[in-house]
Amino acid sequence: MTEQRMDGGAATKRALLIGINRYPRLAARYQLNGCVNDAEALAATLQATFGFPAANVTVLRDEAATRDGILAALDRLVRETGRGDVVVLGYSGHGSQMTDREGDEPDGLDGTLVPHDSGRGRDATGADLNRDITDDELYLRLLALTERTSALTLIFDCCHSGTITRDAFGTAARWVEPDRRPAAELPPSPIPAAARDLGGATGPSGWLPLGARYVLIAGCRDEESAYEHPAGGDGPTHGALSFFLGRELAAAAPGTTYRDVFERASACVTAGYPRQHPQLEGARDRELFGVRDIAPLRAVPVRGRDGGRATLSAGAAQGLTAGSTWAVYPQGAKGDGAPAPRLGLLRIDAVRAVSADAAIIEEAAPGAVAPGCRVVEEAHAYDAMTLAVDLQPAPAGHEAALAGLADLIGRSRLLRAAAPSDADGAAA
Repeated sequence: MTEQRMDGGAATKRALLIGINRYPRLAARYQLNGCVNDAEALAATLQATFGFPAANVTVLRDEAATRDGILAALDRLVRETGRGDVVVLGYSGHGSQMTDREGDEPDGLDGTLVPHDSGRGRDATGADLNRDITDDELYLRLLALTERTSALTLIFDCCHSGTITRDAFGTAARWVEPDRRPAAELPPSPIPAAARDLGGATGPSGWLPLGARYVLIAGCRDEESAYEHPAGGDGPTHGALSFFLGRELAAAAPGTTYRDVFERASACVTAGYPRQHPQLEGARDRELFGVRDIAPLRAVPVRGRDGGRATLSAGAAQGLTAGSTWAVYPQGAKGDGAPAPRLGLLRIDAVRAVSADAAIIEEAAPGAVAPGCRVVEEAHAYDAMTLAVDLQPAPAGHEAALAGLADLIGRSRLLRAAAPSDADGAAA
């Protein structure tokens, strides 16, 4: 498919995908199985489903994905990217941390990608083994890319938390212990002094400052692990995020946004790995690997269903009230005016701080109301939020005005006539 730039011209599609299974300078327990599979599967999907030319898709595997190899490929990607091009950067491998040498990290640690040739400590000759690529180095290159295009997608299936230990059940996590040596004992910072202090607070993934010129899909929050997902039978191993996200991408139709595929994929990841919560940051309502932003439906997702009842992922903090009715639409419904079938109707009967329970009072077909559906309020119940107004007898000659005011109060959704039990009725 041909993507159009914002100025109407044809956009070139490019991708740099990195997959690292083998780490010769790390112990056996740090060797991975699914990272090269992730990169190759994403390359195939980008070409088959989204029209990326094979000549524009670069895959760095294991020995090719050294520190120098990755940085050279990133710099080449920056040079070759034209105005408005569609660009994808994918990384599957270990993430870690190291002592911040630039003084711009509140916790004193930089997040890092771990190249094929990186390790910890020093070798027999005294040479430093740490060849990690820091988030600062990555961000400098992303800034250069986003000066050329806002159609940039980043997919990081790794983690970099300094608090994670190996999973108690033996599931491989894409994480290496941080290098906490003092900055003076580390290789010198590659970031020029004039380019330090690179941005604001990062998003929940911990990788990059939030922005609207790119989309970031990360395997987990910055305090969590990103796990490998062994396929059943003889199937290949992948990262949990890459496996479920890849399945959604392969089935995506035109008009599908990052939010659409992420909602489905992340739910599957967390269902299988409860300590892993993928993150979506940036231009989440952009069409997949495109330049068009699609207005989201202002909706609340269905979190779960039990028989004739549904649980919503919003509550009193979001303004939900008991007695309100909400219409149910498919998971991918948009707010751009495109028609979407109504799947059912809910009536809320219990509201907590950030969740609510509802009875399913209409349903287009058995099971149509399901987790992931989007619900939109149709009728708001104001009973618990109305202001009681106590109307005193009208002065002579103003009876008609008082009657008109009483009629308006009777038809208001925010006001009601005070009852004898209302101790705080307002006088009018």
